[in-house]
Amino acid sequence: MTAAPSGKPGTASGYITFSYRKPDALSGDKMIVELAKSRLIRGRIQVVRSGGENNLHSHDGMDGFWMVLKGRVRFYGPGDAVIGEFGQHEGILLPAGEQYWFESASEGEGEDLELLQMAAFDPRVPVRRVDVEPLKLDPDAVEVVDIATARAKGSGATKGETSMQKYMCSDCDFEYDPTVGDPSQGIAPGTAFEDLPDTWTCPECGAPKSEFYPIIESN
Repeated sequence: MTAAPSGKPGTASGYITFSYRKPDALSGDKMIVELAKSRLIRGRIQVVRSGGENNLHSHDGMDGFWMVLKGRVRFYGPGDAVIGEFGQHEGILLPAGEQYWFESASEGEGEDLELLQMAAFDPRVPVRRVDVEPLKLDPDAVEVVDIATARAKGSGATKGETSMQKYMCSDCDFEYDPTVGDPSQGIAPGTAFEDLPDTWTCPECGAPKSEFYPIIESN
């Protein structure tokens, strides 16, 4: 993920460019590749070998747009009613508050599901994930990498070096970066996630520390 150079007519330092190539190694059944994001929008690719977001839930303050790049996906609503099954270049838009879950329908076809997910945020509404049913997928089993890590394995911290590891809120996708800390709650830069007080909460949605999971960089 790189920002376009500034100082030339027609350019701005806030521009973000990216390219995507499926990671060579999928260590588990699901990986999330972060493409780019701003205050109002976020883009990512979910690579799913099996399963998916397989518990009924909704999102407050966030609309979701999904399109299949490769493979097939099946979306469900309340009562496990099938909303639709989608193949390449097909998808669905889910307004905030709509309950859903999905699973890969590519099993047996010899390919992983690659699913583009765009999220748009309403700055007037706190972003919150609302689980209607218990989580079936352990958040720690989901590998989350940025686009640079997905392209060039071997960069970043090695396994076991957790002091500067980033963590993501499972409710609103806020990322805690130890190199930045959390100035809004008096957390100094250089504070590892493990050293945050148990009373610390997500500065964006108020979720407790226990709702965060590590963003694991592949090596």
